[in-house]
Amino acid sequence: MVDIISPSVTGKKKKKYTIVRLISPDLDFVRSNIGPFVVGTSIGWSSTVIPRLGKIDDNPLGRPITSTEGSLLVSIPVIGVLLSTFYSGYSANLFGRRPSLIYLGIPIFTNYVIMAYTTTIWEVIVARFLAGISTGGILTVNIMYLTEIAEVANRGFLGPLTSFFWFHIILSMFPIIYISLSFIFLPESPLYLYLIQKDDRSAENTLKKLRGTNDVKIELENMKESVENLTYLNLVGVIRSRRYLRELVIGVGLIFFATLTGNAVFSSYNQTIIAESGNATSSDLAATIIVTVQFLVGFVLPYLTNKYGRKILLLISFLSIVLAELALGTYFILKDNGQCVNSFSLLPVASLIIYNLAYSAGAGSVSWLIIGEIYPVEIKAVATSLCTSIMSINDFVLLLTFNTLQSTVGIGMMFLIFSGFGMMGIVFVYMFVIETKGKSLMEIQELLNR
Repeated sequence: MVDIISPSVTGKKKKKYTIVRLISPDLDFVRSNIGPFVVGTSIGWSSTVIPRLGKIDDNPLGRPITSTEGSLLVSIPVIGVLLSTFYSGYSANLFGRRPSLIYLGIPIFTNYVIMAYTTTIWEVIVARFLAGISTGGILTVNIMYLTEIAEVANRGFLGPLTSFFWFHIILSMFPIIYISLSFIFLPESPLYLYLIQKDDRSAENTLKKLRGTNDVKIELENMKESVENLTYLNLVGVIRSRRYLRELVIGVGLIFFATLTGNAVFSSYNQTIIAESGNATSSDLAATIIVTVQFLVGFVLPYLTNKYGRKILLLISFLSIVLAELALGTYFILKDNGQCVNSFSLLPVASLIIYNLAYSAGAGSVSWLIIGEIYPVEIKAVATSLCTSIMSINDFVLLLTFNTLQSTVGIGMMFLIFSGFGMMGIVFVYMFVIETKGKSLMEIQELLNR
């Protein structure tokens, strides 16, 4: 079990503030979010582009896509996520966290380039699969990397107005920025340098740069003591070991309930949902507002997690999700039954904004932060990959069955089902999730083993 104790926790000694230190924890924020931001551009692609591909105007395919093709484009990235999840965890241990994060930017860049010049549906499918490869890999490795480089006190810092061609050219710039910033600013994890490469000097120098002080002796010694006789476990070993059972339950449970609140459906079909509601608001404008809200949450969330803690944010998040989906589901049921809903015309857009705000501020972000904090290094790669796989499987099922569920039980009932999983999430967080704010891995493990 590895426990990296920050000098800021163990003593009051004055630190030397270098340029890197002066912009931390903001640099920690940049390190931890540039990858997920690029992933977010891919996840939101379906909601923006698929409605356009369903029309003939500005459609590079020369024809509207069928509903089956639309469902395939939405769900095919999930297969890429599933395939890349365990490989990326393995490659992070074999080649390093930093190189893995950099290389994982290439598939998503290739995806956007293919999209910009595509003329056939199969080219679009291949491109979306490549985007899934980057999505699964970045989500998995980023969690490992962030929790290994950040100090305990700073761990929480973690619309189509253009043509189809230029839309994807612009999006392709984000992976380039991501690869460039990663190459320039991301140091290798000191834990990887010591544990895998056996390079004590590089590990020490990296810690000095990250902490902004030469006094890293306590942290370095603690890291060395923690990794003595460390043995990595494979998936079967992790599942069979009763020692890590509670950590697995917490991580898998958080992702299971978070994804089954329907985030993949909202991310991929929010324009379709708005159009179905009959709201006069432009679906493009509403989608832009939702994306803007999610973007702004990224700047506020680190301060909220550090000030109020993880568990309370998760409880508020799941409660807000439930209320938003209950309102949305009730609206569609009334509308489908011929009731007049003109007085509540803004409710669908407001509910979508609240859902995305709540999910981004808790269930969809803090869950991953906790996963990065509770898993010791010997199981971190495998356990994180397992959580990403659970997310991928749930998303794939939801996206593949969305159109079928919409036509059978109705879109309103579907949202009520999602809200039911949100209620289960509230109960799960209250009963099983521990507070990890400001705690070292050793302290977290002590709480879990009580």
